[in-house]
This record gives sequence, structure tokens and C-alpha cells, in this order.
Amino acid sequence: MAVFICSKCGSMVESTSTPSGVGCPAGGSHLWYRICSSGGVAPKSGTKAYQCRKCGKIVYCTTTPAGVGCPSGGSHLWIRL
Repeated sequence: MAVFICSKCGSMVESTSTPSGVGCPAGGSHLWYRICSSGGVAPKSGTKAYQCRKCGKIVYCTTTPAGVGCPSGGSHLWIRL
């Protein structure tokens, strides 16, 4: 599963395709970015934990997550845990 993050509210979801934009708690529509093409929001076999130094979000991916869509602004700064 791919992992998506909303750059407006910080929600993270696992999905095979871009999630619906409806109902962002930050107002309007979610602004989804795919940060990981293979991984999850919880530990899975074969994944590694990464945390963004800016927003604090933790994601579990098979490779370093993409930097796009940090809710704290700009790009994520991922560190491997």
C-alpha cells in the first residue's frame, strides 16, 4: 500500500490510489501527497521507521519517504529511527 499525507491537516492514510479530498478538518479539501509507494502508517514486515524532524510524523516504508507535503511547511526532513 502507498502512504499519503495531507499537507493541510497532517492526516496520513494507506491507500492504493489517491484518497478523496473531501472533509479536511483544516478546512476545504485535503491536499494529498504520496510519500511512500510501499509501506504503512504502522510497522509491517520489511519496512523501516522514519520520522520527520519538522512535523514529527512517523511512517514505515521500504525506502526513504518523499519529502513533499510537510504540514509544517516546505519539505519533510526524514530521519531513520
